[in-house]
Amino acid sequence: MLRRVGYFRTYLFGSERSSASYGLICPAVGLFVFGMFFLHVGLVQNGLVTKFSPAYFALLLPLAAVQILGILTMFRLDDRLLIARVPTLADAEAA
Repeated sequence: MLRRVGYFRTYLFGSERSSASYGLICPAVGLFVFGMFFLHVGLVQNGLVTKFSPAYFALLLPLAAVQILGILTMFRLDDRLLIARVPTLADAEAA
């Protein structure tokens, strides 16, 4: 849905700056937390997957990828919104 409404294009890669764009991190965090509950409560505690087995780590890998993507998104937003940019001579000439 975020891609459909152009949220990434506008706030993550575009020129718009808004503190509300930190909402991009929420789906990654929610998916990771839900995935951990599903893995541990749904699969490990019910005996379908053995903890620390190859299958366990295979199921954990996509969750780790989502978490890394969320962290990279946060760093990108921090860079765009929190770090002050010093205007350069090229910026002044372009304006």
